Amino acid sequence: MRLIAHLSDLHFGRERRSAVAALQAELQALAPDLVIVSGDLTQRARAKQFAAARDFLCALPGPTLTLPGNHDLPLYDVPRRAFDPLGMYRRFIARDLCPSFYDDELAVLALNTATASAWREGRVTAAQADLVRERFRDVPAAAIRILVTHHPLLGQAAGERGNTVAGRDAVLAAAADCGADVFLSGHTHVEHAAAVDLQRGGTSHSVLALEAGTAVSDRTRGAGDSINVLKTSATVIELEVRTCRDGLYTPTMHARFARTSSGWQAA
Repeated sequence: MRLIAHLSDLHFGRERRSAVAALQAELQALAPDLVIVSGDLTQRARAKQFAAARDFLCALPGPTLTLPGNHDLPLYDVPRRAFDPLGMYRRFIARDLCPSFYDDELAVLALNTATASAWREGRVTAAQADLVRERFRDVPAAAIRILVTHHPLLGQAAGERGNTVAGRDAVLAAAADCGADVFLSGHTHVEHAAAVDLQRGGTSHSVLALEAGTAVSDRTRGAGDSINVLKTSATVIELEVRTCRDGLYTPTMHARFARTSSGWQAA
């Protein structure tokens, strides 16, 4: 069994200090095996905001996997946006834009979808599809394969107007061929969970598409700051959404999914 905390859309520069403190305490108490941060660490990709995000990440327990979001690209600094859009992210957060994490029970790969040429909807490439095959190819069958992006590749928001990730079909095909189990994303600021069918070898294969809300910002869209907490095993995945209320992150939604012969289904 592995415990994963999935955070997204921190938006430092628009953070709520009370939520930051509450989340730090929550994660210390949870002591997850892995913390995944699926993009938008900052509001406007400024050095002060990246420094605050870095300090927050450095205080987290255990290993952390992060990737940038579209807000981590400069909006008003046109030269930097054109010639070095993720330079500040690389300087303050991480140089690797497609990081991965492996142990005996997990295989996690993050793909950067943030690009100035497709700021709102995001983009993935054929090279990233090849990377999915390379990183997931030799993973033990019992391990949970998790693909992380900022922009949703699947799920509630993936088909909405303006939110379809450019180039996603090649990545989805690679993920299906390699038996991906879970797709994690953010961007929408609204938590959502669903089992979604992919075609794998001519047959339907069901995967989990899980979106996280904004973790600590005031850009909640009425839903409140929240995080996803996942408990994973070879046969069962449990999702708990924890929402910040009265200075505490408390459970507000629970879902349980079981592995079947055709993939993952609500249990």
